[in-house]
Amino acid sequence: MVSDGKKSEYKSDLPIVIYGGIKSKIYSYYQDKKRNYSLLALGLYVYLYDAARIQNNIRVWLTDGFIRKATGVGQDTLTSIKKDLIAMELIDIHHEKKEDGTFGKRYIEVKFVWKREAARTLFHEKDDSQTEYKILKTLLKNGFRPYDQMKSAYPIFFSTKLKGIDVELEADLFHFDDKFRLIANAKVAYSDGLIKYTIPRDRIKEVMERIASSYRYQLSDVFAALKSPP
Repeated sequence: MVSDGKKSEYKSDLPIVIYGGIKSKIYSYYQDKKRNYSLLALGLYVYLYDAARIQNNIRVWLTDGFIRKATGVGQDTLTSIKKDLIAMELIDIHHEKKEDGTFGKRYIEVKFVWKREAARTLFHEKDDSQTEYKILKTLLKNGFRPYDQMKSAYPIFFSTKLKGIDVELEADLFHFDDKFRLIANAKVAYSDGLIKYTIPRDRIKEVMERIASSYRYQLSDVFAALKSPP
């Protein structure tokens, strides 16, 4: 952990979340550069992100001398990487202007720092069914096109009526249709029959949780879900 320029006693328990889009942006930026500072740039961004957590503010006060001493990066390299991070829109510089018109401290704004609400929701510290539903649906929609088969690790059972008769259904294969309704390829109990069964509203979240647990997803999909409107 870095120490912060304000000597604050505040210590955050929130995580540092570096999602896939940030790494891709940094790696791509340096592809056509004479010097590839991608790992140094990623490291400096993480260092500044950590400082934002400690100072409890996305605008952190850290002098170049302080950063050099803490990281071992030389001044020329540090200046170059900071310019690159600004160009990538991962940080910004804000110069404090005093009442007498002179300039004071220079703050570094760290972008894409996850808010407390988003981080707590992601790491299940907050029960927000609507947000969890958005995350699950975005993960599956980003990972599968309509009619692509999605497999649950375990069969899921449903009770319904067919021609007025109570029947039990079993399914482990699902897909979205072109209207993104969730459909099961369900087997009718005690028969060889297969039907397309539209998952009822009160079971959608449960089924998506079961499907999502069978696959791995990038944090960029979760990040997109958290930023999307309800």
